Formats: sequence, C-alpha cells, structure tokens
Amino acid sequence: MSEPVVSVIIPTYNVERYVEECLASIMSQTYESIELIVIDDGSTDTTPYLLKQHPGDFHLILNQENKKQGAVRNEGLAQATGKYILFVDADDLIVPEAVQVLVAAAERDQADLVRFNADVIQQHLLPDMAVNQYNFSHVLEEEVLYTGKQLWSVLRKSYHPSPCLYMTKRAVLTEGNVRFPEGIIHEDEWFTLKLFTLVESMVYVNQALYQRRYRLASTMTDRSNLQKLRSFESYREILHRMTELYHDLEQPAERKFVKRQMLSIYSGLEQLEVPAERRQELREFKEITLVDRLLLDVRRLKQRWL
Repeated sequence: MSEPVVSVIIPTYNVERYVEECLASIMSQTYESIELIVIDDGSTDTTPYLLKQHPGDFHLILNQENKKQGAVRNEGLAQATGKYILFVDADDLIVPEAVQVLVAAAERDQADLVRFNADVIQQHLLPDMAVNQYNFSHVLEEEVLYTGKQLWSVLRKSYHPSPCLYMTKRAVLTEGNVRFPEGIIHEDEWFTLKLFTLVESMVYVNQALYQRRYRLASTMTDRSNLQKLRSFESYREILHRMTELYHDLEQPAERKFVKRQMLSIYSGLEQLEVPAERRQELREFKEITLVDRLLLDVRRLKQRWL
C-alpha cells in the first residue's frame, strides 16, 4: 500500500533572502510522498530566478501580477492532489521529520486535522511577541482524538488562525468549499474559522515541527498608517463573513465559538487607529450588542490594570 501524498503549498513574494532555505527544508523531509507546489505572486526581486533553478523538484506557477496571498493559496489548493494539505510560508521552515510525524498522527486516528507546535525565528527582536505563543501543550494532549464538544472546548484556549499550524485532509477543504478570501489581508482569520466548522476530528502533536520567522517587513509586523487602514477594511469584510456563518450554524458550541471570534475581530477593529468616521461603520454589525461592547470595554480595562 502506497503512502498518502501530502501536498505542501508555498506562496512566494519577494523572499529572495529566505526561499532557498525554505525549499531545502521541504526537499530534505524524511517522508518521501510529498507534492510540493510553489506559486510566485509576481515577485519583483530574484525570487522567480531562484525558483527556476529547481527544474523538476516541484510544481511551479509564476504569476505576472500580484494577486495577494489568499488568491495564491487558492491556486495551490486547485492544483493539489494529495490526501493532506500543509501550508508553509516562504520565509519559514519545517523540521526534517515534520511531514512523517504528521502523517503518522493523522493516519493513526484517521483525523481530519493535525495540530502541532512552532518555534519563532525573530529576525529582529520584537518584545511584544511571546516566543512561546505557538506551544499548545498547556491545553492539548497527544494521542487524544478530539471530537464534538470536547473539540470546541479545547479550541477556546488554543485556537490560532494561521493555516500553517495545521495539516488538514484535502477532502474537508474541497467538500466544504473552504477557500481564502481574495484581495484582502488577514485572510487566515476567515479560512481557519470556516475550516474548523467542518472538521469533525483533530489530533495534536506536542512537537515544534514548524519554525515561523518574524520580519519587520512582513504583513504580520507592518504597523504603518496605510497598513492599519488595509487591516480595517480587511477585518471588516471578514467580520461580515463571520456574521453570515454565525447565522448559518445550528450547534450552540459552534455558534458560541464563532461569536467569540467575531468579538475578537470587532475589538481589534475598535482599537485600530483609523478616522473616526470609519469606526462608525462598525455600528452596522447588529450581532455585536451593547452588552457585548460593554464586556469588551471591561476586558480592556482589566488588561490595562493587571
């Protein structure tokens, strides 16, 4: 019986300093049945040239125009044929045994999704980013198949929107038509939340299999005024999508979790430094009640004084 194929999807954009190291971490995996799909999103540096130096090593798509990460990841999903999907950002790394460990965990319990830990590579010291934020062992246990209410219960204290922290059955994504929003940033917030409303079982590997790099020039760390406005517009669209999902769900545990994420996004929107008239647009979200807003205010006060 042949091993299940894992499709590893890597979007690239102006990552000439990091992409070779990233690719090497995939191509040196101890697990052999890997389909590597690399999609360049119109890079203006030497990234396309570097990618072309690996003929036959992976499926390469070169876009002429910049479509943003959501659209590029969707292209990768459309090309993927593996049983499992693993996303890797082009400036990040995975350890040599990562895919082998993840497949073993998934196949053992036939889980829809496998979670794992990550280490942080800090290109510049950013004091407000905790280096242990991707260790979930305080909530999750190995060799436990999380389903139903137990799954939603552990997600409350361990959820993270990055799709790079999960390996997922491709069938869950295709049958549920789970895709990234295109043309916005922070698209992970919607994709991963939607994914978890379709996942029926999850297992956890208590190992740091992923190495996540923080850079001052990346989307995660850009705090310019323009980026704040882009964040506001993107999160506003995501919140619209979440409210629609909230109304479509029937299970109380799912609705409660989605509402929790809605409040998290709403709170972030309220605190973004954008013109006052833009913040007034938040009143259109009737699902966020006056009581919700008061509770958010109390929570922020506690955080400020504790």
